[in-house]
Amino acid sequence: MNDVQTVRLFIAIDLPPDILKEIDRLVTDLKKKELFTGRYVLLEKIHLTLHFLGETRNDVMPKLDNLLSAIAVNKFTATLGTLDYIRRGPDIKIIYLSVIAPELHILAKKIQHALVDFREPEQRDFLPHITLARVKQVNDKDALVKYINEVSAVPLTFDISEFVLKESVFSPDGHIHTVLSRYNLW
Repeated sequence: MNDVQTVRLFIAIDLPPDILKEIDRLVTDLKKKELFTGRYVLLEKIHLTLHFLGETRNDVMPKLDNLLSAIAVNKFTATLGTLDYIRRGPDIKIIYLSVIAPELHILAKKIQHALVDFREPEQRDFLPHITLARVKQVNDKDALVKYINEVSAVPLTFDISEFVLKESVFSPDGHIHTVLSRYNLW
């Protein structure tokens, strides 16, 4: 019998209150338009994902912690970008807010490189973004695309001085995210 315990993990950047306030403004306005049905990400769960690990065995947690602790990247700033979307075939599936910072690509690549013996490398290019909503059905695709193209976030800049390892546990009310470790940037 296999009794190996696992946890569902991801690596992310948590966002400061002023950025969350701007995201809340964007999401509130988007909801009022009623252009699609789907699930909005709750404000307390908003983050920028750097790497999704998925189900991970508990017994490798010390090794994972050592690998993430060894990542050396200087602190940097990022700026909120534009609203955009991800398609699956012809369908819009994710609405997100882009984040602009070349250093995010460097950090994500270093994380992926550190975990190369731990996980399969990500096949998609890293896209620095904050997911706002997961779309089930679009009511008016042209109106939704027009809205996304016309609306912009206030281009707020924020400091990134750490990344976090989070556990995601499914509950009847949605996933609960818990910070397991924090990793300071230089």
